Amino acid sequence: MRNVIATGLAGIGFLVLAASAQAAPIVNTGFEDGLAGWTVFSDSDVGAIGGLGAIDAPEGSLMAYIDTARSFSSLKQVFDALTEELVYVVKFLTNERTPSDINDTFTVIGSTGVLLTLDTNAVFGPGTVGFNEQTAFVTVVIPVGTTSLEFLIEGATDHGGLSAALIDLQGEPTPGGDVPEPATLGLVGLGLLGLAAARRRRAA
Repeated sequence: MRNVIATGLAGIGFLVLAASAQAAPIVNTGFEDGLAGWTVFSDSDVGAIGGLGAIDAPEGSLMAYIDTARSFSSLKQVFDALTEELVYVVKFLTNERTPSDINDTFTVIGSTGVLLTLDTNAVFGPGTVGFNEQTAFVTVVIPVGTTSLEFLIEGATDHGGLSAALIDLQGEPTPGGDVPEPATLGLVGLGLLGLAAARRRRAA
């Protein structure tokens, strides 16, 4: 009987471990927990802020801020495939100072490819000065099935300006995967125990 119980408990433990290994939904989608869950790569400033000047977080109390003066900054997260789409809003700002064809870019990248690109010269034209140049909040949809998400801002290497992006989730956070309920795991475990006991009776 001990072997039967041990077998059943081992089965339950395996199921719990398997569920834990498979359950990795996107977390902290709206940056209300700072940058927890996001991988940061940066040559400049990255953080979660409540506002920038007169610009408030569109949802909740915090939004993400990334900027770059010379190279690049990004926020990235890898997760289970989304079962429902997410919608983000992003704002692109610049004080690129050189009146030339040099340009900074802000890109939203999903696992299937680029979802949005904003380019200083294409959006504002060359020679902008100060953070008087900014877009409205632009909507970007993260489609079902996406398994990674990156917000990337890249700066030109030969000018003294700086560009930045503000990022926030639109609406309530959406779970990225389904996790089996503990009660369901318990029922499966009991089923394993029952099967083991039935086999033992047949063998006797």
